Amino acid sequence: MAGLGKSTLIRDRIDESGKQYLKFPISGHIDLETLTGRLHHYTNQSLSASNLAIHIDIGIILDISQLHEFLYCILLFRSFCYGLVAINLPVD
Repeated sequence: MAGLGKSTLIRDRIDESGKQYLKFPISGHIDLETLTGRLHHYTNQSLSASNLAIHIDIGIILDISQLHEFLYCILLFRSFCYGLVAINLPVD
């Protein structure tokens, strides 16, 4: 369902809220180590993690089970750990 303006709407809402926008695209082959490392890197690079709004842009996924595991933990517990890399997202 590309081209419907979903990403533009999300970006506008984040801008209106005054939060820092982070687009996090996920597509293709999911490697949890790489995915965790990318999100860890992006959240560490942000000015303030508590002022960060993450837009998870999901494309075509080859291994949906790993995406389910990642999203379940991030959305429900606001954290994810793979190997030695742990991500903890603030509630706000």
